[in-house]
Amino acid sequence: MGIIEKITRIFKEDHTKAPIVEAIERYHKSGIVPFTTPGHKRDRGVSAEIRHALGAETYRNDITMQNGADDRRESKGIQQEAERLFADAIGSEQSYFSTNGSSLSAHSAILTVANPGDKILTVRNMHKSMVAALIMADVIPVFLKPAIDEELDVEHGVTPEHLEEMLDAHPEAKGVFIVSPDYYGVTSDVAALADLCHDREIPLVVDEAWGPHFPFHSDLPPSAMECGADISFGSVHKTMNGLSQASVLNVQGKLIDQDRFTLCFDLFETTSPSSLIMASTDAARRQMALNGEKIWEKTLKLARKARKKLANLEGLHVVGEEVLEKPGTYAFDETKLTVDVRGLGLSGYLAADWMLENFNITVELIDHRHVMAIISPADTHKTVDRLIAALKGLWEWAQETKPNAVAPLPHHRELGTELVMSPTKAFFSKTRKVPIEEAAGEIIAEMVSPYPPGIPRLLPGERITPTILDYLQKGRDAGMFVLDPSDQTLQTLRVVA
Repeated sequence: MGIIEKITRIFKEDHTKAPIVEAIERYHKSGIVPFTTPGHKRDRGVSAEIRHALGAETYRNDITMQNGADDRRESKGIQQEAERLFADAIGSEQSYFSTNGSSLSAHSAILTVANPGDKILTVRNMHKSMVAALIMADVIPVFLKPAIDEELDVEHGVTPEHLEEMLDAHPEAKGVFIVSPDYYGVTSDVAALADLCHDREIPLVVDEAWGPHFPFHSDLPPSAMECGADISFGSVHKTMNGLSQASVLNVQGKLIDQDRFTLCFDLFETTSPSSLIMASTDAARRQMALNGEKIWEKTLKLARKARKKLANLEGLHVVGEEVLEKPGTYAFDETKLTVDVRGLGLSGYLAADWMLENFNITVELIDHRHVMAIISPADTHKTVDRLIAALKGLWEWAQETKPNAVAPLPHHRELGTELVMSPTKAFFSKTRKVPIEEAAGEIIAEMVSPYPPGIPRLLPGERITPTILDYLQKGRDAGMFVLDPSDQTLQTLRVVA
């Protein structure tokens, strides 16, 4: 159960086409004079300063989908054709383009599979967008415990054994929600988890935000759709060449009510979707379908080069496939270059700041002991060599200065929480603010998510523990950034009155 071999996609559609890109090109040739939105009217209303800063082509190609790229009744089916091509490229039955990132996709997925008051099983190391979905849908989460990597102090996926135990304990659950891959590029055994769900005729929803590129190279992990997930969603802007906010939501199987799904998706998607974002999704699919194996082969070689060059720097640990020996893991995306700097006497916050100041390098993940760099198709030997130089420079500086700057945060195994009130009820309750030093024992009424990656350490309805407070205060003092609480300085917390 759960074993899946990576296969090469055989396409049914003509992937030389990019319907939205081509529709924008036709619009420019049409000579139409628009008396519609957007008000800049293909850049004519934009000041010279803004045109110079953002580019005239940005505005010129920002047209409406309805009564622009398509006609007023969308009878040409431009977007629908582009979505059908994307589905064919990745092997799903249907794909939908989102212009509000994978956050919109999470909201749509949860409202599709559960009604208010229903229970779902969900991993606790989920993104904050999933918590927002729980609050809006008034769905009750039963938390699955992610496997803890004791050595790296990170949370990976859910083991099939744990999911089976929780499904047996909660037969009323309407669905299961997991994150795969995690922020470090490690996937769960999605096929095994899907089998367990389908044995009970409930859907598996996979937050695959960091893995939309998986179908396009044989050395990348198998995709969630390939493994049998019922719904998955991926951020095309994260690892492919989509513009920011570009995401795709994929659906397959008889366990999903397609009509309800479409209605739920429509609740959240803007009525003025960006043609630029949609066109970038369309173009990214065409590029990957036609040349993905070659593109990712180059990218993987660059990632492997970086790993090799950094492998023997004592105290600087580059996470590799050895991570697959840990519970809750199945496959590994080598393009996520995660480096543990604790052995250098550093926090990830200090390491990231040093690399920016001394090498003008920024990294994606920054936590109390790790930094993670994304190696993408846009990278070259020149950019990767600079990343290698920055990490080697960091190592040399640490050898010389012997910093004692480790962030002494509690281990993830100590950060367990108890949900004592539904997230919806807690969020909408009467609240008060208390000094963080006095918050132990209170019920939190907001999210507190260290960012990146945006995984809440507290979410509405949980009891605040002294250990969590210790984690937040020490993290704050070490340089942690929290995205969503009402007081981002973490001097106070919003709690149920």
